[in-house]
Amino acid sequence: AKMLTGIRPVVDRAFNWKPEYEETEDTREYMALLAEFRAFMTNARQELNTFEEETGKLALGAPGFKDMFDVIAQELTPVYEKYLERFDPIRRRFDKETDEAMKNMAQLALHDLILEAPVFKRCVDQPRGYPGDYQIMMYMYQDLWKGDSLFAKYIHYSGCTTPVARAVFMRKKLIKDILQKKMTSFTPNDRVRILSIAAGPAQETYELLLEVDDSLPMIDVVLYEQDEEALEFSYRRIMSRVRERNLGDRINVTFLHDSVRNLISMGPKANVLGRVGSFDAIFASGLFDYLKEKSAKALISTFYHILNPGGIMAIGNMDGWHPNRWIMEHLLNWYLLYRTKDELYHLGDGLEGDPKRSVVVEERGINNFLIINKPSHGG
Repeated sequence: AKMLTGIRPVVDRAFNWKPEYEETEDTREYMALLAEFRAFMTNARQELNTFEEETGKLALGAPGFKDMFDVIAQELTPVYEKYLERFDPIRRRFDKETDEAMKNMAQLALHDLILEAPVFKRCVDQPRGYPGDYQIMMYMYQDLWKGDSLFAKYIHYSGCTTPVARAVFMRKKLIKDILQKKMTSFTPNDRVRILSIAAGPAQETYELLLEVDDSLPMIDVVLYEQDEEALEFSYRRIMSRVRERNLGDRINVTFLHDSVRNLISMGPKANVLGRVGSFDAIFASGLFDYLKEKSAKALISTFYHILNPGGIMAIGNMDGWHPNRWIMEHLLNWYLLYRTKDELYHLGDGLEGDPKRSVVVEERGINNFLIINKPSHGG
């Protein structure tokens, strides 16, 4: 009797459900594209599943896997990317209410397909409380072929190689280039101090350790992260690398766990960074995508306060023009606070000493970076 009573409202909601949007030329275009995209994805799943059933599953390292997957990547992934890009200009014409209704329709139509991919499943499930956690970054950096089936691997790979995902990869390269250039201004007997804010998997630091030798200065790295699991992950990887390369006498790594909110609210003299000294290079690649202007300016001021004379600061922020906002927002509920180059530049207004500022962009043209050089005479 209890089960019968419980099922009735479920049936009522299912039977009486109807789309909550007004039909317009734009919504018709969106829904037609949604139906076409679902049909493409459903057919791709059917074909790839049938192929896998007939040939058997190939492990990632098996002979022939990479050649086989290259065919999928070269033929199917561009089609997938084209669909994503076609949605974006349509949804930008919606008002807020229509956009929300279309998002609901997209999730109903596509979640059962895209959530087979580990990268999308984790984004939606948000086990760390936010969509772009350290594991998502690691998928984009190196784990491109995850999934329980060939179709899942295809969707995962396609998700990890979209323009916005590759921009994440390229911003890591940009930061590493900045750090390497900065280190050339020091002698092997000097010690350069680097601070990474919202470090995540600390991929830049991990890769930097591959290239450290006696010709480069000694390095103090402070990794600041509010996600304790991310910090534990980066600790294991980096300390393992330090031990493997016997770098203990040249590399000192400090891991700091604290909230960004404390950084903002407590100010440069009271927060934990004020107790770990000053730095020659400070960078934050993805944090500012989530900060409103007042908080962003406060943090930049805090970082500038602990930046050594002659030091460099790099603050990243995505630009909202990029072609993958539809999948991030409509399918993954992943919203960022985007800034243009000019908007990012002006986050550095009012810093003491009138430091030299510029904005550089990673190779994909999606991640803008505010570069602040503190005068050598102080400030």
